[in-house]
Amino acid sequence: MDLPIDKPKVTFAYLKHIWGETHSIKDKNEALREKEKCLQQFGDFVKTLTRMPIATEENRDSRRHLLARCLLKLGKWKQSMHETPDDSVMKEVLKNYREATTYD
Repeated sequence: MDLPIDKPKVTFAYLKHIWGETHSIKDKNEALREKEKCLQQFGDFVKTLTRMPIATEENRDSRRHLLARCLLKLGKWKQSMHETPDDSVMKEVLKNYREATTYD
């Protein structure tokens, strides 16, 4: 499903809601599949958001703050997918956290 990008704050809120809903799924395999799907959508959303042109200074500040929040959440979600994250997962998580600091 393609997510709307014209209201990025709404899309961010929607993805957080969907992620939260996965915690109520009783079947662990289904919950994991839904989390993976949500994580993929969220990663795609963040990539798209970083490439979108910014019209005004005010929009740039708002977008940078939103991107920082998104990247922190993306790292947190990636880490939560593993009981004991391996080195490759932790590299991705730390990359998200480091990139978040460049935006906020």
